[in-house]
Amino acid sequence: MAGTRYGKPITLGGVSYVSIAAACRALAPRLKISPRQVEVRIRKGWPEKHILHVGPMGGPGAWDHLGRHYRNEPEMCAAWGVKYVTYRRRLYKGWGLEKALTYVKRHRPTVDHTGRRFPTFRAMCAAWGQPEKRVARRLVNGRSLKDALTAPPLKPWGSAPCTDHTGRQFPSRGAMCKAWGIAQGLVCNRIRCMGWSLERALTTPVRHPWGMRED
Repeated sequence: MAGTRYGKPITLGGVSYVSIAAACRALAPRLKISPRQVEVRIRKGWPEKHILHVGPMGGPGAWDHLGRHYRNEPEMCAAWGVKYVTYRRRLYKGWGLEKALTYVKRHRPTVDHTGRRFPTFRAMCAAWGQPEKRVARRLVNGRSLKDALTAPPLKPWGSAPCTDHTGRQFPSRGAMCKAWGIAQGLVCNRIRCMGWSLERALTTPVRHPWGMRED
């Protein structure tokens, strides 16, 4: 995709348009998406295939990932058994349409990696000295139960020496991030807010503002 202003050229799905407004009119006339809404979605990094195929909030017309049409997004969400507010929040976070409609939270375990049973997930986390939200976030991001329960909390992001996942030492986290070609603030956000491992935070390609990844 190219261009992020109403009157500038833009390319979506391999097709070039003279403006965002033209692309909107050509690809999603029934959704009645304004050029401003398209621009906001591009800036938020929405996947290209969803920018022009998700209707406005509560607006007329919506299509799910299977191509089925609904009168509006609330009706579509009801058909998939997901709350409309939850669906919109997921899209805002950059989730794909299919995942936003079909994702179901995993059953939270009450048996730890050593085989001990607990009455609740919260009790298990407390026994290991970990906040419940931290463990849940780690599990959602694909970390093992053992790692989620036993990994120590991150140290403050300062100028102290550190080591990356390959064992290389750096005088500071800023130097480490620079060596990996990624902004320190982004790495910090990925680890602290998203629960990513250090390796994943350093090696995952950066998304362009319009949602495309670097090669």
